[in-house]
Amino acid sequence: MAALTADAARLRRNIEHMRKGSISVATGAEVFQGSLLCINETTERGLAATAATGRTFLGISLSNTTGNTAGTVSVPYGWAHEELLPFEATLTAAFTGTNVLVENDNEVGNTSVGTAAVRVEVGMLTEHTSAGVWVEIRRFSNKSIP
Repeated sequence: MAALTADAARLRRNIEHMRKGSISVATGAEVFQGSLLCINETTERGLAATAATGRTFLGISLSNTTGNTAGTVSVPYGWAHEELLPFEATLTAAFTGTNVLVENDNEVGNTSVGTAAVRVEVGMLTEHTSAGVWVEIRRFSNKSIP
């Protein structure tokens, strides 16, 4: 698998308590429906997830949009539910119960994603199947208010 080039229709479960939010999208950034969504900590705008420094995971994009310079275009996203996601090859069933990381805006992986500086947590792997991995979508922060 690879990064998204079109909207992704993902399977969801345990959506009874799914929470929703929205965020302004980074200038020129295209976010597909179903994308893993992050906030750029510098610009404070949303963009399709990448394993990069200065990113915090927000949730799964609920629509397709492209950001503008004015920051008036927002994308809704959801978290606190489970999604069936593609995974990179080294993410085996042995990782069930552990937090998985952003591989790209479509896939999750384990620590093979890169160095600790670029690892962005997505949620806990709850079930490993041949069709993908079920991930409990969570929000994480490694920062505190000063």
